[in-house]
Formats: sequence, C-alpha cells, structure tokens
Amino acid sequence: MKFDLHVHSCYSRDAVNKPETLIRRAKELGINIAITDHNTTAAYPKLKKISKKSGVSVIPGMEMDIYSEGKYLGELSALFLQEAPKANEFPAIVDEIKKQDALLYAPHPFDVFRSGFRELGTVAKKLDALEAFNSRCYFSGFNRKAEAYADAHKICKIAGSDAHFPQEIGKAITEFNCDNLEGVRKAIKKRNTRIYGEKSSPIVHFYTFLRKRKLLKEA
Repeated sequence: MKFDLHVHSCYSRDAVNKPETLIRRAKELGINIAITDHNTTAAYPKLKKISKKSGVSVIPGMEMDIYSEGKYLGELSALFLQEAPKANEFPAIVDEIKKQDALLYAPHPFDVFRSGFRELGTVAKKLDALEAFNSRCYFSGFNRKAEAYADAHKICKIAGSDAHFPQEIGKAITEFNCDNLEGVRKAIKKRNTRIYGEKSSPIVHFYTFLRKRKLLKEA
C-alpha cells in the first residue's frame, strides 16, 4: 500500500482541499492518505464516508500545536487517532495519544522555517515515526537531517507531502508491504517502510499565506 501520510483538508485554516478533492485525487494517483489537519479531526467522518466507494483508505490523524506551561514547543502529529486529544500541554498530550493506541510522529522536525518540535530529544523514545521526507521543506538538508536522526535513533521513517493544495497531494509517499490498515500500523512499529518523494514548488507557501487571509477559496 502507498500512503501520503501528511495531508490537510479545508478544515485546516491554511488549506483549500475539500474532502471530495482529497479522495478523488488520491484515487487518480492510486494512493491512500492520512488526514492530519491542524488541531482538528473534523474532516475524517466525511472522508471515511466518501472513501468507502472509492477504494481509498484514510488514516485518521492530526497535526497538533504543543505547549508547556503556556510556552509553544512546536508541532507533533498522530496517526490512528480515535478522537482529538483534550490536552495540548506536554507531556500530557503524548500520554493521551498513547492511551488511544495512536502512533506519534514528528513532522518536518528540522525545518527551521516551520514549527519543528523543540523538545525532540525528550520525546524521541516515545516516537513511533519521524517524517524523514516532507515535500514542503525549502531545503533538502532539512530532510537529510531528519533521515539521519531517524537512523541514529532507530525511529521509523515516513514521508508526507504536507499537501494544502490539490497539486501537492501524493508528492511524498510511504510504501508498505501490506494490504490493510492494521498492516500499516504494524509496519510502522517494525520500522518496515520505504519512502520517496519530490519537493513542492516554493510558491505553495505563498498560496498558504493567501489562504490564511481568506483570499483563496476551497477547491
């Protein structure tokens, strides 16, 4: 199975992708997706309903802003969430994710232009995966550093496009030698993945800027 494990819908305020668009595009590409909106799981019920007819598998997830005593620490993501965590403080949110039997990963951990998690060393032993390739990284060195960190700490490597717009979907792929979602979960636990992808055009960050200011419509 092939997955883009980092995809945003229009339920993220900086993305335009309608649920229908995500499923249609994934079907065209012959891939599956994980929905990882910012601080919400609201898109998943609709995606789950639509995907049943398409043959596209959808993993419920979320990209979360993490705080410690009110201080912003950056972002962590989860896959296979049953519900959105009630906590946003570290380390309580990590414990809540683990109680759900969800998988914890660090997105774009070394991209200095975005919110990599500042306490990566503290949380490293609890990570199930690390995003070793993110298509939105400006510089390839950010991804190379992430891959090296995953190798050094024996953390599963995954890839995601971080798609906020339709043309970005499928830019990065994590491939699994299985045919169901439980197999995907087990493969991540066993660090049995293959990743590849290409960088998105830097212009997507400008589009994100426009979307945040409500100058672009859902698509």
